[in-house]
Amino acid sequence: MGGGALLQPTLPWLAGMLFGCLIIKPHFGLLLPFYLLFARDWRCIVATGVTAALVCLAALGAFGWPVWAAFFANADNAAAVLSHNTVGYHKMQSVFAAARLLGAPQALAMTLQVATTLGVIALLFRQRQTGTPLANAAALCTGALLATPFVLDYDLTLLAVPLVWLYAETQRTGFLPWERLLLGLGYLLPLFSRTLATFYLPVAPLLLMALLLAIVRRARAAPVT
Repeated sequence: MGGGALLQPTLPWLAGMLFGCLIIKPHFGLLLPFYLLFARDWRCIVATGVTAALVCLAALGAFGWPVWAAFFANADNAAAVLSHNTVGYHKMQSVFAAARLLGAPQALAMTLQVATTLGVIALLFRQRQTGTPLANAAALCTGALLATPFVLDYDLTLLAVPLVWLYAETQRTGFLPWERLLLGLGYLLPLFSRTLATFYLPVAPLLLMALLLAIVRRARAAPVT
């Protein structure tokens, strides 16, 4: 995801190939159609779709139709992860999981998740108008973690992309308020988020939102180059 976002402005076909490989974790691709449509990058969109289709066909060729039949047969089990807590809400780091962990009904939790996803999409639209390619990549990777209801603590390693970008910006222009704290907490989040959620402290969504806002703030303060 990070590589695709970094390459998209200059090498859209290669960026699309990288984005297409995200079909192995499709729930992290929720923002990609909007991200690429906002950029009006039709070459990258085509490359993404073709690559995703080829990956699926490669699985079909390697393992035959039974593997896809099993995939669709297990669709209900995947839905049960959210509705019946089969994985454990403390392991999941989304807005939906945080709301459920704190006792919210499923309908309310999903409403909050959808509202968060729509908010992230709106921020990405604004970001595409004002941000540099590096800032846009950082925003996409952070937003992807917020947009999906199913994100586990080990998926938070995707924060490496925005944290590296944000740290590089602080070395170039100095720290803005709260950035030292956000960088430190973001770095430690994959290590401690599950443990904290076990004690009903689901901090991951709040910290992800803070990081996304810090990226947007940085992008608006710098000229587009």
